[in-house]
Amino acid sequence: MKLDDSYFVGELMIPGLTGTSPAAIANLAELQWFIYRYGSEYLTLLIDGLATDVIAWYPPESINPDEGKPEIDYIELLCEQIYATPSPVAAYVYFHFWRNRYTETTSMNEVRMVSENAIIQDGVNKTVHAWNDMVKRSREVWDYLHANSDNYPTFDTARRFPFDKINTFNL
Repeated sequence: MKLDDSYFVGELMIPGLTGTSPAAIANLAELQWFIYRYGSEYLTLLIDGLATDVIAWYPPESINPDEGKPEIDYIELLCEQIYATPSPVAAYVYFHFWRNRYTETTSMNEVRMVSENAIIQDGVNKTVHAWNDMVKRSREVWDYLHANSDNYPTFDTARRFPFDKINTFNL
């Protein structure tokens, strides 16, 4: 999958991913696990039969101009939408990454950690915004697939759009 830690900047910022400290290495490893787990889940939910092709796709290194114009690669066109910045798959991973961090699992149960010299703010608004942005961008990909369904025969146009917007009240 093309998604990596470089997508998690700006509104989708996940701090502490660079460096050689044990904390940075652990944060990056955790993010990579979330990319593997939830990136694949997102693609399966959104594009189902095309997910395998999109996961295996990597951008071509170079195109030789002497070979003429290459044939249209419809999977590449789809990937350009899915992996465009900001990426809907990155927003999906970001949502699940931070949702997991709201509490910590301990031997006593789920707990919310207390920081020294800091006031903890609730990150729900940011994750809800990321989710709703993912829904909007996913709808654009969905509409593209429906408009170009002849080029994507394994895409089931009868399926219902898999995502709904959410709000901070969970209504």
